[in-house]
Amino acid sequence: MSKNGSTHGFGLAVFSLILLALAFVTIFYFENCILASIIAFLSAILAAAAYIEARRASGPRHFTLTTLVISVLGALFTLIWTGAISRIEKEESQEIIIQPPEKEEEQEDKEEKLKELEEVVEELESDTIKE
Repeated sequence: MSKNGSTHGFGLAVFSLILLALAFVTIFYFENCILASIIAFLSAILAAAAYIEARRASGPRHFTLTTLVISVLGALFTLIWTGAISRIEKEESQEIIIQPPEKEEEQEDKEEKLKELEEVVEELESDTIKE
């Protein structure tokens, strides 16, 4: 006995897998995270449409269901990868400069220089006031 089955949804499922592969190529090779996320979501939507089409036509649903699960997991992976990359880029752009603590000798030298400068300023002020 042969089973009369339809192949409804098979083409959409295959195209969904191709789109998911394209999303991974985009995220790893071209490093365009936003485009890869959009392609991965389109893949998940097409996989859902393929499953609904196979269910409606009473066809085999195992392949379309597997494609749906793979596409959803792939879309989640691209979202997580996109978030990780954007966080890394933010961390690299921030520069933290820590100034080493000053030694006591340097502070004393600075105080002496300030006193000398104050004396020079006072002398200059006294010269301008006298005239």
